[in-house]
Amino acid sequence: MRRVNYDPREMPHVFEMLARVSQAQGGGRVPEWLATHPDPENRRGRIEQEIAALPQNFTGVAVNRDIYVRRLDGLVYGSNPREGYFKENQFFHPELRFRMTFPAGWTTNNGKQAVSP
Repeated sequence: MRRVNYDPREMPHVFEMLARVSQAQGGGRVPEWLATHPDPENRRGRIEQEIAALPQNFTGVAVNRDIYVRRLDGLVYGSNPREGYFKENQFFHPELRFRMTFPAGWTTNNGKQAVSP
C-alpha cells in the first residue's frame, strides 16, 4: 500500500469490518488453524505491527474513501438469484425454468451442485 501511495493506517479497519461480518454470520465455527484465512483480529494485530515499523511520515498518502464508496454503490452481492432461490417452501430456478415445492417445515439448501431438503 505504501509503495503505491495509499495510507496503510486504514488497513486495520478492513480487518475490523471482516470481524464484524464474521460475528454477524455466527463466526467462530471453524478453528483458525482449519480456516483458509487467519482470524481477522489476528490479521489486524499483525498489520498494526507492520505499520508501526514503517517510517511514520504519511504526508501525501491517499485514502480515497469517497471514490471507493461511489464505486461500490449498486454493487450486487450475496447469492445470485439466477442460480435459484427459495420463497417460503418453493425453490425457483429462473434460468433452468423449473420450480419445486418442498413440504412446509423442511430445512432446505441451494448449493452449487444440488438443491437439497
